[in-house]
Amino acid sequence: MWIEERQSKKGTRYKYCERFELPNGEIRKVSVIFNTNSSHARKQATIELQRKYEQAVKEIDINNLDSDDPLVQACLDRFKTDMGDKYKDHIFSEEEIQEITTNNIPHE
Repeated sequence: MWIEERQSKKGTRYKYCERFELPNGEIRKVSVIFNTNSSHARKQATIELQRKYEQAVKEIDINNLDSDDPLVQACLDRFKTDMGDKYKDHIFSEEEIQEITTNNIPHE
């Protein structure tokens, strides 16, 4: 985490920034702004930045993951099917939920 000091109409503000890599390889920068540069503000910024990171990880859509390799694609399809009930509110669109629940793929 690094801190950038900013001047505004309200006085000096502190922008707490963090850069991280998502599991899909995308690099993101998140930031929060506080009025002070105290230890309490740094602790709160750490908590907020962690929350923003977790939110970004939740936004990763595994439904967009496809592969040219048939074996990898079979694994992805099986994961989507097996984990559908657990994660359907988080990663599957309504159309995909319908497709998964109507097309039961037999386990080998």
